[in-house]
Amino acid sequence: MAECPCHEDRTPSLHITQKLDGDGAILFHCHGCQVGIREICEVIGISPTQLFPRSEPRGSSGQMVLTATYTYENSAGEPVMQTLRYRTGDGHKTFRAKRNQNGVWEWGAPENPADRPLYRLPEVLKQVAAGGEVFVVEGEKDVETLREKGLVATTNPFGAGKWLRHHTESLAGATVVVIADKDDSGLAHALHVARELRKAGSAVEVLRAATGKDVSDHIGAGLHRKDLEIVPEGVEDEFTRFVEVLNEFDSTLPQSIRFEMAREALSESSEGARPDTSTELSGDSDRLVERLKSFRSDKAREKGIPPYCVFHNATVEELVKTKPRNHQELLEVKGIGSSNSESYGDEILQILWEDSQAVSRGSIPRSNRSESESRRSGRIPDPVRGIDSTEPLRHHGEDLRSFIDEPDFENRDQWFQADEDGYRPGGANS
Repeated sequence: MAECPCHEDRTPSLHITQKLDGDGAILFHCHGCQVGIREICEVIGISPTQLFPRSEPRGSSGQMVLTATYTYENSAGEPVMQTLRYRTGDGHKTFRAKRNQNGVWEWGAPENPADRPLYRLPEVLKQVAAGGEVFVVEGEKDVETLREKGLVATTNPFGAGKWLRHHTESLAGATVVVIADKDDSGLAHALHVARELRKAGSAVEVLRAATGKDVSDHIGAGLHRKDLEIVPEGVEDEFTRFVEVLNEFDSTLPQSIRFEMAREALSESSEGARPDTSTELSGDSDRLVERLKSFRSDKAREKGIPPYCVFHNATVEELVKTKPRNHQELLEVKGIGSSNSESYGDEILQILWEDSQAVSRGSIPRSNRSESESRRSGRIPDPVRGIDSTEPLRHHGEDLRSFIDEPDFENRDQWFQADEDGYRPGGANS
């Protein structure tokens, strides 16, 4: 018996015992104030975990066997957390975490996400600084498998879906190979990691095991790095990036404008600016008024009618003021009815878009350049005739690669044909 530190205890009322079997736990019980173990530990300045010196997790099938301990270090090489791998009585695996609390290992993950670094972080940072290749896998066992082959590898703690921002920062600008586990959550995790790393300027390849569930199974089967399979969903090149940006724009816009907007966004991205996928238009009002009036005069001459019969000056002014971005907004402009929208809508929207781009670039509108010149200057393929602009374009492996490798993208029409799901390369159906 001892005096309880949690109340004024003139007669010792704190009962202290230690279990002589099992985990050897130290037990407190105060007969005076009935406080709990946590409160007593807090007052005397110890952690409750220190009362269980030989404690190990127990599963539903009884005592679990510790099979591996993986220690995570921060960038300075200081241990901050551990992941412990256990085998249960029925043969399954499970994991527990410990955190380094002032030099004492306590059960539980670090509360501060910053104390959950990438596994083998010091090695990884050294490899990134040297411009070497880093493998990102799912799980510490796979990391150790690759390290045995002389490769630098890492993983984030706690498995799929737990990738953090500072993990991305550790690999920013690096050359990275992400190896996905062959299940739905593993694939989704790998693709997420790849997207985040690409945003940070990393060159990323996404691969998966040719056999088994993960890279450890792959290597255990006697296979090598060259035998890993490409994950099609993880491929990113100029064409796939173009499709991704294209689908971010308003699908009701004319197809030609969406393609031009995607070109502009990717051009800005290649110059280090963030791609702008908004459809907000701006421009020089006087110049835009003149362009719209010139367009109106051209249409009037073609039809042999007065310019005001195409649309009035008040309509020009409202077009300049509101700058509609699609046919629905165009129909809200006074003087643009369904007939005018159908006859001139695409061309009007093209003028508005080109004017805003001319201002942002400080250059002449694209309509003043020849169509062939505009297309030759683009790094992205031209609009493909026959594609419904509301349907997403999809990547189809080597057929698409053949398509985008074709000089000037000639004969592109033969590569696409419709089916019930949309459009796909003709070669994929042949």
